[in-house]
Amino acid sequence: RGANIFEAFSNSPPWFMTISGDARGASGCGNNLQSSQYDAFADYLTEVVRHFRDSWGTTFRTLNPLNEPNATWWCITGRQEGAHFDRNLQDQILTKVGQQLAAKGLTGTSVSAPDETSPGETIGSVNAYSSTTRNFISQINTHTYGGNATDKTNVRNLAASLNKRLWMSEI
Repeated sequence: RGANIFEAFSNSPPWFMTISGDARGASGCGNNLQSSQYDAFADYLTEVVRHFRDSWGTTFRTLNPLNEPNATWWCITGRQEGAHFDRNLQDQILTKVGQQLAAKGLTGTSVSAPDETSPGETIGSVNAYSSTTRNFISQINTHTYGGNATDKTNVRNLAASLNKRLWMSEI
C-alpha cells in the first residue's frame, strides 16, 4: 500500500508479566510490570521485531515499548490495555530494549519514546532519562492531546538539541 515507515509499539506488557495479571493496568493504577520481568519484556518486544523482519521482511524503523506511560488512568478497571511506568522505570526499560536490539543485530530498528499524552509530559520524561537511555533513542514520540504552543515549541527544541527525530504519534 506504499507505506515505508513502520513503528512497533506496546500498550502494555503481556498479562502474564504484569503484577495485576491484567493488561489493562494495576489495581492502584501504578507500575504494573513485575520487576522480575524487565528483561523478559525487552526480550519479548525485540523478538516480535525480529520475527517481522525474518518472516515477512518488515523492518520497523522504531520500537516504542511505552504508551502514555506517565498517565495515571491505566487501572485494572479500565476498558483499554495500558501500563503506567514511572519515569525511572521508563529509563530502565528503554535501555533494556536498546540493549536487546543491539544484541540481536536488529540494527534497522531503534528505540522511540515516550509517547506521553502531551508535549509537556514528553519533555518531563525525556529530561528524566539517563544519557545511556537517550543514546538508545533515535526518535522522541509525543501525543498532542494537551499542552500549549510553548510546550510544542519546547519539545521541538528539545528534540533538536538532542539531535533526535520528533514524531507526533497521536492527536
